[in-house]
Amino acid sequence: MTRSMSLLLMLASLCAGAPLAAAQEVDDDFDMFEEEFAEESATISDPLRGLNRIMFNLNDKVYFSIIKPVAQKYKQVTPRAARISMRNFFHNLAAPGRFANCVLQGKGKGANTEFKRFMVNSTVGILGFADPATEKMGLEATREDLGQTLATYGFGNGFYIVWPVFGPSTLRDSIGRAGDILTNPLVYVNRSDAFLTLDGCLVLLENVAGGLTVNPAVVKRNLTEHLPFMATETILMHAASRGGDRQQLHERMRRHSIAAAKRMNEGEADVDLLDRIADDEAFGLSRDDLVSLTDADRFVGRAPEQVARFLEDHVAPTLARQREDTVALADPDLRV
Repeated sequence: MTRSMSLLLMLASLCAGAPLAAAQEVDDDFDMFEEEFAEESATISDPLRGLNRIMFNLNDKVYFSIIKPVAQKYKQVTPRAARISMRNFFHNLAAPGRFANCVLQGKGKGANTEFKRFMVNSTVGILGFADPATEKMGLEATREDLGQTLATYGFGNGFYIVWPVFGPSTLRDSIGRAGDILTNPLVYVNRSDAFLTLDGCLVLLENVAGGLTVNPAVVKRNLTEHLPFMATETILMHAASRGGDRQQLHERMRRHSIAAAKRMNEGEADVDLLDRIADDEAFGLSRDDLVSLTDADRFVGRAPEQVARFLEDHVAPTLARQREDTVALADPDLRV
């Protein structure tokens, strides 16, 4: 199902001309044409009247034959929680452009808001999939764009023009839209890689919506394989505190780690790094000492507390709000 979602998003992206526009408009059934015509009109020259009428009729057909069916299918196969998360993600990517336009327009308050929103949503909001900046801090996004910036510096509307798919605009706003697209990070990302990443994100969202289960046996196996390598600095410092030569121990640790990693990559079931260190008299550590030094509880710090708090403060309320619309959510309890 997730690959179908990715394909739908790809089609929407191609239709809208930019991934950001596609992701933001698809959840609203691509009402961009209605919104354009609902805005207050101004007197603008229309030297391309004949061409504009052709483009208007073309857009009308494209909207009802392609864009609207794609949007409806996307809405049908994607839970509302996932759609909101994707919209938040793409909206967050456009924050640098909004920040730049606030600065260019001399709107310090707006620039400060966009900077805070981007930092909060990119970290606490998990790359922007959530919007704690709005929900928790009351930081509403600005609506600044390059077209408004050009107007601030005295550029007039120019003439009226209707673009394929994008719809009605003016010469100034068309230039502004092109500039806004260039400030979007997705422009500089390989499109195929971007949709592979998107597919992975949708898989994650689907798993969370369906009830996330952590397998203790898998976690224990991964810890057994990788924790000895992660703890080498701790072991090294402990051995040095007992009088060992740090430089010599560092070289020995490097050799033991390379040998143990090579053995593991060759398919050996057990990781023998700790055995190698225990057998090396230069470290002066017993097997029991090493087991104690590589105890997982020494490395997790406040992670369990922070995860529990994040689930309670952010995940649980989000699932509670979206439960009735999230068909895939079979079990109301998030199992971790």
